[in-house]
Amino acid sequence: MKLIGLTDIHLNFLTLENRMEFYQKVLAASGDKILISGDIAEAPSVSEILKCNCYGCQITGDIKKNKYVYYSSTNGKGIYKKEWVREEELIGPMLNYLDRIQLHDDLIAKITDYLKKSFEAEQEFYKQTHENLRKELDQVQNQISRLVDSHLDGKINGDIYEQKLNEYKKQ
Repeated sequence: MKLIGLTDIHLNFLTLENRMEFYQKVLAASGDKILISGDIAEAPSVSEILKCNCYGCQITGDIKKNKYVYYSSTNGKGIYKKEWVREEELIGPMLNYLDRIQLHDDLIAKITDYLKKSFEAEQEFYKQTHENLRKELDQVQNQISRLVDSHLDGKINGDIYEQKLNEYKKQ
């Protein structure tokens, strides 16, 4: 079975003509099944094609008891009794196909290496950001300390002291 995967597609930014071209390319890929995942809630252009086989009503998901996800046809035409299907029942067949996917060791190594490098870069970014903020904080604290010393030595009056202190605190 050939699967076509579409994830986090934001077709709402495309014109109708461009969307139709995209749909034609997906169909031309000749997949047996199309898996759609990611944030499609923003894209009514995608949800428009998620229809039930019986009468063409849209398929929607609902969370019940803050725990279970059920899908059903909206039954917008009021023709038949609305039936709910648990998410597990819908994704079960897809998971069976996904379980058959095998990655070669070299691809796993490349993915792992990429993830490690990405994580290290992210950690370095946060470390640098933390160091820069620490330096700025130390600088402001030194300025406040010198300001207090100047005020206590009588070099500046109370109004200037208050004004500069508020300025440093805003930093």
